[in-house]
Amino acid sequence: MKKREVITIGVAVLVVGLLFVVLKLSGNNSTPPVTEEPVTEEPEREASGTRNTKELKRGLFDPPRHSGDSNKPKSLSDADVERLLKEAVDMESLEERDGLYYQPNESEPFSGWAKTMSDSEYGKGLTQFKDGKPDGPHTQWHGNGQKGLEGTFKDGEQDGLGTMWYENGQKKAEGTLKDGNEDGLQTYWYKNGQKRSEGTFKDGEKVGLQTKWYENGQKKEEETYKNGNADGLQTKWRLQTKWHENGQKKEERTFKDGIPDGLWAAWHENGQKKSETTFKDGKELSAKYWNRKGEEVETAEEIRK
Repeated sequence: MKKREVITIGVAVLVVGLLFVVLKLSGNNSTPPVTEEPVTEEPEREASGTRNTKELKRGLFDPPRHSGDSNKPKSLSDADVERLLKEAVDMESLEERDGLYYQPNESEPFSGWAKTMSDSEYGKGLTQFKDGKPDGPHTQWHGNGQKGLEGTFKDGEQDGLGTMWYENGQKKAEGTLKDGNEDGLQTYWYKNGQKRSEGTFKDGEKVGLQTKWYENGQKKEEETYKNGNADGLQTKWRLQTKWHENGQKKEERTFKDGIPDGLWAAWHENGQKKSETTFKDGKELSAKYWNRKGEEVETAEEIRK
């Protein structure tokens, strides 16, 4: 049988499905668009190696699958780590056959521990396998020895709480998934320990309040998601609020099913009203503009004067 590309745990990718909901700022606030701008920003990808062919469906660094303390990953002791790094097979030696992983020349799917050892940012890693699939603890360390990721697999899928750390030991991200979807609180932090963003998911959908902060701790953005039934159809409402870095409110927007609907307002950094635009089903009905002095102007181009 031809050897398939093997698993290589070398890329730390926390999809935003996991954890987090970094709310993206819009580019031009003077003239609100008639279609919704992206407001979810995936956490940065930290490429430091090659991923396997199937990426174990979602990837070894994707968030885990279930919430609750009972599913918290079991940490390996230093003694366990030292022993397993000696006993574990090399991850690169495993062969993939029809979605299962085998040791060379073996007919039974692999069960046991596999390791990665490299000079990349995530210098070493340990993953437990059962019957050819990741099943059990998975841990990754930075090159300096600091733990970088900890989670658990169950029957090839990540299951339970997932946590990531920066090289300095500061927690970077934490969250849960359930049945393959984000479920529960998803949180990110800056390297200095300041919370970066936080939001709650239910069955993969954002629910309730989603918040993002500047690195200095000033609130940057809030969105509130609410689902409701109207005329027998499922309608999704969303209120979005943003602030300037100095704490002054920057924008307020409302969306209906992802389309601008209702009053959109914006403010200058000095607190003066900047614009008011009314939308209905994504169409602009009216707009007013003010410059930094609070004087009403005719066009959006005059706002900056």
